[in-house]
Amino acid sequence: MAQGAYDVLAGGTYGPKKECRIKEQADHNLMYLLSVALLDGEIWPEQFTEERINRSDVQDLMKKVTASPNDAFSRRVGPEMPASIKIELDNGKTIQGEKSVFDGFHSTPMSWDHVRGKFDRLADGKLDKALGREISVLASEMDTVPVKQLTALLGRVSAP
Repeated sequence: MAQGAYDVLAGGTYGPKKECRIKEQADHNLMYLLSVALLDGEIWPEQFTEERINRSDVQDLMKKVTASPNDAFSRRVGPEMPASIKIELDNGKTIQGEKSVFDGFHSTPMSWDHVRGKFDRLADGKLDKALGREISVLASEMDTVPVKQLTALLGRVSAP
């Protein structure tokens, strides 16, 4: 991992990351994010509830996760955002991989269908479906519609 990512997410200059108990710690903690992703198969708002963060399965797994900076990765940051992972299973098997970019990076933007799917999942039960559709349509046309139209719709969203 690049030095900057290590410093922020994995225990570099911003302090140790072997423990977290609240969302504000978990969402910037690589050990938590990797652990909960392995256990749950996904990372959504449900993974940031205090109940989920504090369950023993994820807390125990976090203590087994290590990270280190990689100078070669740090030199590639900008055109890329490289990272590698190696998982050693209890049975001795190793799974590993490397990526230079991720979906949503400037060189690999998400498709509109992917963005819309994320919006729909995040808004489900929190936003009137008709209003969500209107917001989604205007957001997809942001380059051609006045921002006032979108902000007017967003102004109709009620706080939880």
